[in-house]
Amino acid sequence: MSDFPVIIPARGGSKSIPRKNMAQVGGQTLLGRAIRTSLVTTWRVYVSTEDSSIASYARACGATVIDRPAELATDDVQNDDVYRHAWEWLGRPEVTVALQCTAPLFDAGDVRRCVAAARDGARVAVLAAPFHGVIFEAGGAAINRPNDRPALGRQQMISEQWIFHGAVMAWRDELPTPWHREDITPVPASTPLCLEVDSPEELGLLNAIHDGRLGVGLQPPRPEATPIVD
Repeated sequence: MSDFPVIIPARGGSKSIPRKNMAQVGGQTLLGRAIRTSLVTTWRVYVSTEDSSIASYARACGATVIDRPAELATDDVQNDDVYRHAWEWLGRPEVTVALQCTAPLFDAGDVRRCVAAARDGARVAVLAAPFHGVIFEAGGAAINRPNDRPALGRQQMISEQWIFHGAVMAWRDELPTPWHREDITPVPASTPLCLEVDSPEELGLLNAIHDGRLGVGLQPPRPEATPIVD
């Protein structure tokens, strides 16, 4: 088992789904799943929260709690600010991992690969999934295609692109402010699916994935299936 800190942000004031971090999928909470998956890879798992009941639950799951200041628990605070506060609290570790428990389509192997990328020199390693489509702005202009290509065409005409999975990221030293393209190294996710829960419909979709109703399954973390090699 490796020695690196994992930070999981879990504030109690979600508006889209009340107490979203504690929503149940397949009989376990999103936060509980993230903690247990992390504990397969490291014994240093930290939950940043301002909510006393979430703090108690996190401790019961085996995590250490970082008391988040109230000014970092408002609706308009960026996760990067929460990560920097936790990084300072942890004593500025060389390599740090952050997980989004509301984007649960990751496993211990994904965490391990992001850490390996950061240790190998990546400034910020982010779990990512390949993307082959075309993105349009609200006004209709395609923003991810070469200027001399038609807006719609074969997938082969579009250069390799990645979607930030949202679930796992690892960085060396201090997190850049702001990020720049050259700072980011995409790490292929174990599943091509990207889903961050921010609505009841997305929570329902996640439960359908877990139950296998869409032809794919979301399995609970199994330590024996994800050996960690230092």
